[in-house]
Amino acid sequence: MDRPKQLSNPTEYSVGFITALANELTAVEAMLDEEHGSPLNFIQHERDDNCYTWGRMGVHNVVIASLPEGRYGLVSAATTAYSLLSSLPHLRIGLMVGIGAGIPKLQTNIDIRLGDVVVSQPTDQSSGVFQYDLGKKRQDGTFQHVGSLAPPPTVLLTGLQKLKAKRRRKGSELPYILEEMLRRSPKLAEPDDDDPAFVYQGSHNDRLFESSVPHVEMTAEKNTAAGLSKSTQTPSVENRNAEEAGLETGNCVLCDRAGEVTRKERRSTDPVVHYGIIASGNSVMKNSLCRDEISRQIDDKCICFEMEAAGLMNTFPCLVIRGICDYADSHKNNRWQNYAAATAATFSKELLHVIDAVDVSKSPNMKQIVDRMLENISQLTSDAKEANQGLQQLNDNKLSENIKNWLSPCDLWETHNSTLERRQDGTGNWFLDSDSYASWKENSKFSVWVHGKPGCGKTTLCSTIIDDDPATLRRELNALPDDLANTYAAILKRIPKRSEEQSIRILQFLAFSERPLRVKEAVDLLAVELKEKPGFNPNNRMPIPEEITGYCSGLVVIGYTDEHRGDMEIQLAHATVKEYLISDRLSQDVSAHFATSVAKAATSITEVCLAYLSEVKLVSPPNIEDLNFYKDKDAVYYLNVWPPWYHYKPFRGVALDGFIKMRYPFAQYAADYWMRHAFHANTSQVETQVKKFIDCEIFHRLYEHSAENSSALYRMAQEGLTWAIELLLEKDATLLNAREDESLLAAAIQHRHDNTFHVLLARGAKVDRTAIVCASSRGDEELVRPLIGKVTAANAWKWCSKAAKAACAEGHVEILHMILEKCEEANIMCCIEGEWICDAFKGGHNAVVMALLDSPPHATFYAQSWRSACENGLCGLVEILLAKDTDADAAGRRTEALSIATDKGHVEIVKLLLKNGVGIGKAVFFAAIGNREEILKLLLENGGSPNTTHRSETALQAACYRGHKNIVQILLEFGASDKDLFGPLGSAFQSATAKEKAKN
Repeated sequence: MDRPKQLSNPTEYSVGFITALANELTAVEAMLDEEHGSPLNFIQHERDDNCYTWGRMGVHNVVIASLPEGRYGLVSAATTAYSLLSSLPHLRIGLMVGIGAGIPKLQTNIDIRLGDVVVSQPTDQSSGVFQYDLGKKRQDGTFQHVGSLAPPPTVLLTGLQKLKAKRRRKGSELPYILEEMLRRSPKLAEPDDDDPAFVYQGSHNDRLFESSVPHVEMTAEKNTAAGLSKSTQTPSVENRNAEEAGLETGNCVLCDRAGEVTRKERRSTDPVVHYGIIASGNSVMKNSLCRDEISRQIDDKCICFEMEAAGLMNTFPCLVIRGICDYADSHKNNRWQNYAAATAATFSKELLHVIDAVDVSKSPNMKQIVDRMLENISQLTSDAKEANQGLQQLNDNKLSENIKNWLSPCDLWETHNSTLERRQDGTGNWFLDSDSYASWKENSKFSVWVHGKPGCGKTTLCSTIIDDDPATLRRELNALPDDLANTYAAILKRIPKRSEEQSIRILQFLAFSERPLRVKEAVDLLAVELKEKPGFNPNNRMPIPEEITGYCSGLVVIGYTDEHRGDMEIQLAHATVKEYLISDRLSQDVSAHFATSVAKAATSITEVCLAYLSEVKLVSPPNIEDLNFYKDKDAVYYLNVWPPWYHYKPFRGVALDGFIKMRYPFAQYAADYWMRHAFHANTSQVETQVKKFIDCEIFHRLYEHSAENSSALYRMAQEGLTWAIELLLEKDATLLNAREDESLLAAAIQHRHDNTFHVLLARGAKVDRTAIVCASSRGDEELVRPLIGKVTAANAWKWCSKAAKAACAEGHVEILHMILEKCEEANIMCCIEGEWICDAFKGGHNAVVMALLDSPPHATFYAQSWRSACENGLCGLVEILLAKDTDADAAGRRTEALSIATDKGHVEIVKLLLKNGVGIGKAVFFAAIGNREEILKLLLENGGSPNTTHRSETALQAACYRGHKNIVQILLEFGASDKDLFGPLGSAFQSATAKEKAKN
């Protein structure tokens, strides 16, 4: 027996299945298109007790885990999921597949039958799964549901939408997938002792009773009365006749037929798919009255009960797919379980067919999703506390608002206008006619004091004066700055000398920061004293952070991170503020204090970041009881049951970083971006400070070796800090190639720091495939040439193949020539794949296309090129291949290309190949099997045989079996015959009836 295929790395598996029962596992395993052995490099976590099935379903590599025998429910499901993710945290999508109980709601046209499929679908109020037994029992006897569950990953929901659209246009593939399952696993079509077959159990065995009708259990005496043998428990002759007539049989023989619900007979026995909310709990639901009550409490869209999903959603976000095997009432039995498991597994395969592997690879993995959920939980807890505090202070706030309104200045313009409206004609004329007023108008340098008791009319008199002299008002308005530059200059001149240093620092950060600054970060950066020891003292923080705008009033504002009023951010009031600050429009008196440049700002920012980080004190994470946050029961739950791979994260610096950020809000920005600012800074001014920082303990903790952290050397290569790299390597040269998971050369190449690249290369930085691929993608010969020189016979295949692919995709023909020369030297030309020619052609890189075709690197290159061009529908590339591929074996390759184009449905390519006299070969068969009507007519009109066979099966047989009626008609019109042609499907007539036989 051949050994099953083994993939080299478990990270090649992206889809995880979880099943609860043996028949569910059987059904999912039967859907595999290819079975695998355990991956070669798979290391199962010590806490992982699962047994796994590996394989491929369509284009996706999948791994299947099942709950232990005899264990089911939320806790067992959660345990299985934790174990799965402890060994395979890279999985990207999850599917919970198995059986469940349906909730028919005929009054709302939800007609669920046994064997149908229910799929969890999120709504505005629900993730698609609802834990109905989690909540609080109130004093009045009612039950309050609490908690919420996470929704499935976005890529699954997108795929679900795509599948719905496809099913609406082309119909369901479930019947065909079920037939394929039975064809490949024929034993599933047969019962095994008391275990029913995985096939439809007949509509006469699908009985729904009113909620008020209980099940009547069979006893030995009742068996005899019902016509069942005491010894064998098999139906009597009369009972068999009743079954054939469609009357009640099995466990509900004695149930009240008057209470049976009459439902309209369906046109087909194919399973129907329903989308809604799935209720999940820890107990088996066998009570129809309880079923209806819980369903009513949850949501009208609740259509299924089951026992595992709620234990998964917050740790293994997945889509839940349930085949319906009973109605959650006392009449439930095991007859439909196997078929229900099969229909659920079938739907999961149909769903995976429409989900692109590329889309899955781009989606976050389970570990990232769970991390994000934990962050959200922390934020929600914090928000809830803030809201509670806000409610407690509501009355105080109302009083404060009244005091604020009382103390705030009034709107002077509104007061002026309203006063004029109320003034009686002639009021104040006595003053306007006075000598004092006339003297003041002639020489406004002097002041005239208007005084009097409150309410005597001083405001009215002032409004009268303003209204009397609009010319003076206009003159004063004209004296205001006439453009933004003068306005900003006036604002800067008003900044007091004592606040000048802090104002400059704020403006520099806001003009050149790499991301928006939160107010609490800005407060800490202002507390840094560069000339003092320590450089940062928390006691120097502003007591009221919101008052930070006072340093640059008019130039900065406070906003929020989102519309829900998240963290406060400090921002420049307008984009023109930055333009002004870095321009040459500053007047001499303003420029002397506030002029800035990229280098000057970068130097100041770097100094502040390093001074701040140097004073960060490392602390151990507090115990659970020491944090108010962890007193929340939900948070304690997540800490106690989190997957094993999360337990040790605090000891690798990630959770510790969280505590540092709590105590030092500016630490995250400073650690992330000081190197980027240092790249633009004056090196001579920051070099000494960098040297000191490298010796600090916090420096080594920030960049210690862990899966989450990049090394300091790698970050320096990314940012182009060549001089800092030299400093670090002088202290410890072993850091250069200390981490296998980092390519320093690639980091420098990707961020276009060529000087850094050459320095690292000269110092002996390792040359690896990543570096060569990055350099080839950039197309810089000066970078590629020294790297290619490091290629050896041992690594040539992997390195050159990936580099050549990158060069082809980006159109770098000279780089490609360099790589091809190296391949030829190493005798590995076969590593160049014909599929890459499509990348070049799609990108419009014709020079690369011709370079590959002018001297094909190996004998099978043309065959690969043909296949890739036809699969991707590249008609222009096919034309080029027709002109270039002309050797003795070209005819065979072209004929195979015609079959590929036919199979993929690319009509224009088929026309082009036929026009050039390409042999038709087996293309007729592929047109028939793929339901390609237009292409089939073209092939038959150009001499194709309607009796074409492939693997002992005729085109007519294939079309009949798959139900392609139009194809059958076309083949018959062109003279197709199945006389004396018997393949694995029998005659064409037998093929046409095979599906109906399988159903019955």
